[in-house]
Amino acid sequence: MALKTSLAGRVRNTTLPKTHALLPLHEAVVNGIQAIDSRFPNDAAGRGRLTVRIHREAQAEFDLGTGAPGRAPLKIITGFSVEDNGRDCPGTCPGSGG
Repeated sequence: MALKTSLAGRVRNTTLPKTHALLPLHEAVVNGIQAIDSRFPNDAAGRGRLTVRIHREAQAEFDLGTGAPGRAPLKIITGFSVEDNGRDCPGTCPGSGG
């Protein structure tokens, strides 16, 4: 009898404590650094590129009110995207055990 799992269901049922909310972002950045090190072993700092983008809610309105002086609050973060120019080698990169 074959056992089938739903990846979406497993992700939905995985809990992440609020104290570790940025752990997935940290893991994505570390994976990007490792991929860059794998692609450019002798010049990772010079040739490697890693970009983290912060996605926020769209601005619904422009408030020109006479509120307190200082910086306006930022919109709610809705997600992140991480891009790198490292090597794509799932399971086969040095140090990955593959």
